Amino acid sequence: MDDICMRMAPIVLMRGLGLPSIATTHSDVPSHPLYEETFIVRCMWVSHLVSNYCATVHATVAKVYAAILWDRYRSPVHAVWPPVLWSDEFRKPPADYFERAAKERSRWISLLGFTPRAVLLYSGRWSSEKRIHLLLDAVPEDCALVVIGDSDSPYADEIEAATQRNVIALRGMLGAEELRIAYCASDLYVSASAAETLGNCAVEAWSAGIPVALQPAGGHLEFVKDNENSYLVNFDDPEQARRKLDEIVKAGASASVEPALSKIGEHFRTLDFPAEIQRILLEPALSAAAQWRQRRGVMWIFEVLLRFTCFVLCVCFWPPVSIGSRIYFALSCNPTFRYLPPGVATEEISSRCNQDAVSKGCDASYALLEPSQRCAGSVSCVNCDGLLV
Repeated sequence: MDDICMRMAPIVLMRGLGLPSIATTHSDVPSHPLYEETFIVRCMWVSHLVSNYCATVHATVAKVYAAILWDRYRSPVHAVWPPVLWSDEFRKPPADYFERAAKERSRWISLLGFTPRAVLLYSGRWSSEKRIHLLLDAVPEDCALVVIGDSDSPYADEIEAATQRNVIALRGMLGAEELRIAYCASDLYVSASAAETLGNCAVEAWSAGIPVALQPAGGHLEFVKDNENSYLVNFDDPEQARRKLDEIVKAGASASVEPALSKIGEHFRTLDFPAEIQRILLEPALSAAAQWRQRRGVMWIFEVLLRFTCFVLCVCFWPPVSIGSRIYFALSCNPTFRYLPPGVATEEISSRCNQDAVSKGCDASYALLEPSQRCAGSVSCVNCDGLLV
């Protein structure tokens, strides 16, 4: 069960049926601006935390975030997801992309109008909690920053409007192959976000063979070993960040952290995700359900009463939450929601958007999408927060 606002009801129902459930928390909802602004979001988060107690197995994406969930909310975490690569493109060796990456880097240089000492890359959702604006102030002299991604927030419009000579904002979500090429075309992946529960983009960058420079907070601390396999940079201080990045570039961003960089990239590319899911999540959940069925005597009576209670809770909880949430989705102005019929989550990029992208010096891979054309089938939603649309 993913980060959805109504998951309490199906989780309780499954317990009533004697079926195991696996719930996940991969979004730090309180870090989102809407958490403070919108009462219903805070209610959803409380419901989300309570549901963690009802799940057979509650998992999150990093040991670091598991500790945060317990320390802040006393929310139990039974397992940690293995890092996932959402496309097999990221499992291929970096050498497969060198030629295409060189062409993409040449394109970037032509857009910049100068040849930088190093190209820094940010890819992901353009939203305020990602703090992309801090990256703009930290670019070392004679280096460049390429920002790839999208969202329909005003913050994204501000990033797109950045006019710095050493910054290219390429608005639009990429497919797996294009994104992998972009990683290989850069020298260092950077992120100033202080609200990551893991940071899938860092895993993607490592898989592509490039080091990362991340804000030392949250899930960024899960795998990064400073100056060993990558770097930790405090982007809260622009001058300090700029000096640290300049030192990294001068020393050779990749060369300075070998062989650990190659080792961690190989680890993620070859990780058997299905086998890890079986071991970490499925087997414990199925084992717990088997123990329920083996209860005898007083424990059998307890099991029957527990299941009956779960059915009653589900009946009481599901209708009001279902009706209330849909009323909110229909009337909400901030954020706005849109229901899509089955099978239409992926929408085609219009020819007008392609023309707009080309006119702005971008190829079709960076087509600019209108807010109404951005959809859950894009790359953004692989890394997005499932609770907030």
